[in-house]
Amino acid sequence: MRNSFFLVFVLILVPETCVKARPKNEFQVNVVNGISDNILIRCQSKDNDLGFHTLHVGDDFSWHFQTKLIGGTLFFCHFWWNSKDKSFNVFDETQWEDKCQYHEGSGPFRKCFWLVKPDGFYFSNYNAPFPTGWQKLIVLNFLKN
Repeated sequence: MRNSFFLVFVLILVPETCVKARPKNEFQVNVVNGISDNILIRCQSKDNDLGFHTLHVGDDFSWHFQTKLIGGTLFFCHFWWNSKDKSFNVFDETQWEDKCQYHEGSGPFRKCFWLVKPDGFYFSNYNAPFPTGWQKLIVLNFLKN
C-alpha cells in the first residue's frame, strides 16, 4: 500500500515539476502582405485552425503560441492570390526556433516575420524595411502572370 501511494505521488508530481522547470518557449509569427493586391491566408497547426484572413496591401496577420512540451510545434499557412495558391510551413520548431528572436518590448515572445512579395516569401527575425534583414526562403512564380 505504501509503495502504491509513492507511485501515485511520483506520477502526479513529476510531470508537473518538469513542466514548471522547462523554460517557456513563446513565439509570435507575423505574415505581412508586401504585394500590390489582397491575399487570402489560412494558417493552422495540428491543434489550432486560425481561420481565413484577408490581408490588404501592407496588412499583417500575427498569432502567438507556446511550443509543446512533447513533440514539435508546426504551423503552416496556405496563401491565395486570385487563382494562384501556395502553402508551406511558416513555423517548424525544429527549423525556426533558433531563428526567431526576442525584441525589446515584445514581452515573452520570440518573433518571426514572413513577407509575401511577387517573387517569393521572405523571412526575417525583425520587421525591418525591405530588403534590409530579409532573406528569400521560398522562391515563387505563382504571383507572376
